[in-house]
Order: sequence, then structure tokens, then C-alpha cells
Amino acid sequence: MTTIRPAEWRAIVSHVASHFESKSWLSYYNETTPIGGVSDWDQPEGLFEDELALTYKGMGDKKYEVQAYVRNLENKNIKANAVVDQVQNSAGVQVPYPLAIYQPPRTYGVTFRYRF
Repeated sequence: MTTIRPAEWRAIVSHVASHFESKSWLSYYNETTPIGGVSDWDQPEGLFEDELALTYKGMGDKKYEVQAYVRNLENKNIKANAVVDQVQNSAGVQVPYPLAIYQPPRTYGVTFRYRF
């Protein structure tokens, strides 16, 4: 009986991803009227975002991967969501004010994986 084993091989895999938006609405309001003195709270400027990764894959007996990555390469403040909330001003009056949720800043790191 002959056993055929897969050849030992390794690979380095690169990953480049880009994302572009010319404009987008962040909420269902689709507001163009300034709220609380903020004019672009619901429709921010266009954005361009990149991420990079380089992965070393050991195959055969070595079922592992080592990956180095960078996300949000440009390190821009990117709004992910916006809502209007009621806040109390210095006179004690409740006024509408836009709040934003941002994506993480530039993130980089190393990931190790092993498959059983």
C-alpha cells in the first residue's frame, strides 16, 4: 500500500483592501440642516480607507499561520454612525445635539493561528 502525502510547501500571502465612499448618510434622518451648530453631522465628507496584511502559511505538518496587519492605514477619523440626542445646555434647557460613533483609529498587530 502506498501512502501519498501532500508536498511540504509554504506560502506568503499579501492582502490589500481599499474602500472609497464619495458621500454617505449616517442615519435615517438624511438631514442637511445644521443641528447644534454642527453642519455635517449626518453626511460626512468622502473617505478612502486602506488595510494591509502579510500572512506566512506553513502547510503539511505545519498547520500554522503568522499574520502582520495594519487597518485604517490613513489613520483618519471615520464616522460610522450618527444620532441626535437631547443634551442639557448651560441654561438647563434640553436641546438637540448630534452625537457620532467613530471607527477605530489605525490598528496594527500580529496574529498567530494553528489548525488541529
